[in-house]
Amino acid sequence: DDAAEENLRAILSLDSRDAASFGNLERLYRQRSRWRELRELCERRLKIVQDAWEKATLLYEMAKLDQDKLGDPRRAAEMYRAALALDPEFLPALDGAAALAFAQGDWARARELYDRLGDRGILSADDMLARRGLIAERLGDRAQAMRSYEEALGKNASNFEAAEAMGRLKAALGDKEGAIEGLRRALDLAQADAERAGEVAAALCAVLLGAGRRDEARALVEEVRTGHPD
Repeated sequence: DDAAEENLRAILSLDSRDAASFGNLERLYRQRSRWRELRELCERRLKIVQDAWEKATLLYEMAKLDQDKLGDPRRAAEMYRAALALDPEFLPALDGAAALAFAQGDWARARELYDRLGDRGILSADDMLARRGLIAERLGDRAQAMRSYEEALGKNASNFEAAEAMGRLKAALGDKEGAIEGLRRALDLAQADAERAGEVAAALCAVLLGAGRRDEARALVEEVRTGHPD
């Protein structure tokens, strides 16, 4: 309640190092979704703590707030960098910074961070390989991208991102049969997601038409329209 908040704030005004009061006020702000106040609390705490690990943890928490709650990815990237400057192997910050760089399309930075992260991140092995493939493709390394997609599917044949990306890449490389096979696999995996399925079907239809397989393309359009194969 308001009285509890006021009491905790009063204690911290007298002793800013009181870890218990900081923790209780942090929990209260989280429960109430008071994200700006929580960030300000972490920032004040950051100025007084001496331990490098605790500083890195606070910077990470501020980055997550900036990224997930306050809509400020640029400041989130700065906080991740600051945390990693204190501890280059601080895994939560390394993982968060890599994911943010990927989301922002900063492909060179994403590759650097995921290379440093290795297999220690929160993504599964196949999802990590699919992501590495996408990064390699955006950086122009199609051969590496293809190897990553194939390895991802070797670990998990149901990985939609890898199947779709590999199908599209094969289409870009002129491998129409490989593209058709890959995109059909992706379409099968996307059936529970109408939007995804529609996007894959459109790509597959374009490849079929390009390969002169008009009857198959028409059948695919009808299947997507009705939800049932002929």
